[in-house]
Amino acid sequence: MQFGFGPYNGAEELGLRQDYGPTHFEMQLNEGHVVNCSGPAWWYQGNVFDLGDAATLEGHWVDFIVGISWRADTSGWVDVYRRVPDLGQQIFTRMYHLTGKPTYQWGTCGQYSISRHGTDTSGRMVRYM
Repeated sequence: MQFGFGPYNGAEELGLRQDYGPTHFEMQLNEGHVVNCSGPAWWYQGNVFDLGDAATLEGHWVDFIVGISWRADTSGWVDVYRRVPDLGQQIFTRMYHLTGKPTYQWGTCGQYSISRHGTDTSGRMVRYM
């Protein structure tokens, strides 16, 4: 599974991965300036954050809440909360808190252009995923 959030539908991605060791949940952060659908080289330098074991949760329903404060500077944040109702968890536990990085993507990708302030070329707010 993979879910993308953001102006270019992929600024933050929450996924289930098995690329090393046991299956785990992870978040990938692709933030910053986009030029012709290509991001900065640092996109590929390990902006992946481990959210914990998923192998032992196979067969259980897992609920996530992802909160994002969209910012082009480093004042934004991402919070990830999780609960597993099948295991009697009634409240969400914060699994990850990320700060100190941009959380918003801006620039040009195909026919779309978004400024650092979240507006299109006509100055209108872009409100879509």
